[in-house]
Amino acid sequence: MGHLKYVFEPHPRYARWFGVHDDSEPEIYSEGWGLNNNARVFETVMATSKRAFGMEQTIRCGCPDISDERVTAHVDTESTYTMYFCDRFFRIPQFDVTDSQVGTMAHEYTHYNAFYQGTADYRYGYQAVQTLARENREQAVRNADNFEYFYTDTAPYMMRLDEEAFAPMAR
Repeated sequence: MGHLKYVFEPHPRYARWFGVHDDSEPEIYSEGWGLNNNARVFETVMATSKRAFGMEQTIRCGCPDISDERVTAHVDTESTYTMYFCDRFFRIPQFDVTDSQVGTMAHEYTHYNAFYQGTADYRYGYQAVQTLARENREQAVRNADNFEYFYTDTAPYMMRLDEEAFAPMAR
């Protein structure tokens, strides 16, 4: 009997925000799986879901000790989900691809250290983090804005369907 092998075929959206998937890294949950780049993306997405939907949130309005008006929100990474919404948060759209309340919350949820090590802020901005994904995958898979845009990316992608893969189902 043969050994089953997990094959991950990344969506173009994955490559846009996290760079080229590395097939040489260990398979999911196999020996060596952990803090490599492929694991970072998978585990951060899973942990973010648990943080956003599985735990009690503590929301605070206002950002004490932050005078930079460009800051939208911040979190206490070691807290049990304490998030601060700064004044700017209430002036941006609820949902947009490049700057929104939904995106901000997704960004902030990736910072917490619960379930898995949180992300950092290496670069900010839609164009800057796409460049980061192409030039420095190591940082892109650990950067909060890359996850924010991965979650809010609504661009239509053209997927090539492999007719041979669907041939057995037609019989």
